[in-house]
Amino acid sequence: MATAVLDDPTGYGRVIRDDKGDFVEIIEQLDATPQQREIKEVFPSYYCVRSEDLLLALSKLKNDNKKGEYYLTDIYGHLRQAGKKIVGGAGR
Repeated sequence: MATAVLDDPTGYGRVIRDDKGDFVEIIEQLDATPQQREIKEVFPSYYCVRSEDLLLALSKLKNDNKKGEYYLTDIYGHLRQAGKKIVGGAGR
């Protein structure tokens, strides 16, 4: 997946990484904590997913967020939880 680093990330989902810098999940701005909103690495909606992985992840989507929507961005977090390696970054 592609990510970007923006001076003003307003409106974008923030890329959450662990202490090692590995991808964890994407948090949409409305659902982000104030600390997460400070993250400048964002997901600009460029998807690249194997079809079988996409179907698996789509079956796990839930709408338990502030908008009550099914966030397509959640597929990467579900794939990571299923043991798939998620690679992406802004010039990484």
